[in-house]
Amino acid sequence: MAHAITLQLYGSLETGPLVADPLVIEAELRARLEAVQPPDPAIVVERRLCKGDAAAEIVALAGDINADVIVMGTHGRGGVGRLLLGSVAEAVLRRAPCPVLTVRVPFPAAPAQPVAEGAHA
Repeated sequence: MAHAITLQLYGSLETGPLVADPLVIEAELRARLEAVQPPDPAIVVERRLCKGDAAAEIVALAGDINADVIVMGTHGRGGVGRLLLGSVAEAVLRRAPCPVLTVRVPFPAAPAQPVAEGAHA
């Protein structure tokens, strides 16, 4: 499991550049990574926090660990939104050394299925 971040400058000419504290951001992201737990404790999960261009870091990590597949979430933006914001998923798809499975997030909940009479859940 990996998360890649690019730290950016925020601010205006009146206030000068503001930089988010990278140590605080890193601690928060590491806590988020640790919070994601597999449904089965027997599943081994290695967590990585990469710093730099997200797509480049994901592709490089996949190559470094000889990944069989990359699974990543995507917001599914298209058209102008993708042109203005860029698409990490699209960049990874184009450069990945292995297959990439994208999952649209937030993942829609499955519709409730009525249990058939006499069936067990």
